[in-house]
Amino acid sequence: MDHHATVEIFSALWWEGMLSLLFALIFVFYLGKKSKDGGQKLKWVIGTLLILREIYMQYYLHQTGMWDIKTSLPLQMCSFSRIVTIILLFRFNQVLYEFLLLLGMAGAFQSFLTPELTHGDGTIWLLVEYYLGHAVIIVMALYFFFVEKRDIRKRSWLYGYLVGNAFLIFVGIVNYFIGSNYIYLCQKPLANNPLVMGPWPYYLIGFQVFGLIHIYLLYLLFRYLQKKRKQKQSQ
Repeated sequence: MDHHATVEIFSALWWEGMLSLLFALIFVFYLGKKSKDGGQKLKWVIGTLLILREIYMQYYLHQTGMWDIKTSLPLQMCSFSRIVTIILLFRFNQVLYEFLLLLGMAGAFQSFLTPELTHGDGTIWLLVEYYLGHAVIIVMALYFFFVEKRDIRKRSWLYGYLVGNAFLIFVGIVNYFIGSNYIYLCQKPLANNPLVMGPWPYYLIGFQVFGLIHIYLLYLLFRYLQKKRKQKQSQ
């Protein structure tokens, strides 16, 4: 059962998605900075809503007849990143935070640039769920860094890369046994992404190469911003 649908780049819907990301970023940052308890209640609310979202999404797909073991399990990279986000909102973990900031956020942003809706775009809920479900990954990753001022460690790019590949191996095994295509390991995505080149399995090499480049560039950026932040704090 294949319901995949794409959103044309630079279309009105594409711009609406990008604006929703910007609005969510500003709104959450504002609430976090104004919070008197260090953002604890805000994180609890967002974490609870994300859990309810995961439960409702499964219920919704089942009720509409769209639930399929090959497409509905939370085994896409962004689904895994949302689960990591939920864990971090309730209990901070350094390795998971570095994964979210360096790999999860990069994947979610690619999903904004070249959207592909796994269950189609037939209802407004599926569109809202797609954009907000990916926005929360980016927003909370940046929230931990800029609002909570969480640091990343040396060689954290390597830790994030290893965690990501461990998940890829697990998903690849699942794909093999149930005939699914989670994380597009068995068939390339429909979305026209310039970073996905060539037929299977060659585009998987691009996944690894461009993925590592994304992670390392983000690592250099956030290490630089982290250094500047510490210099400013010491003045």
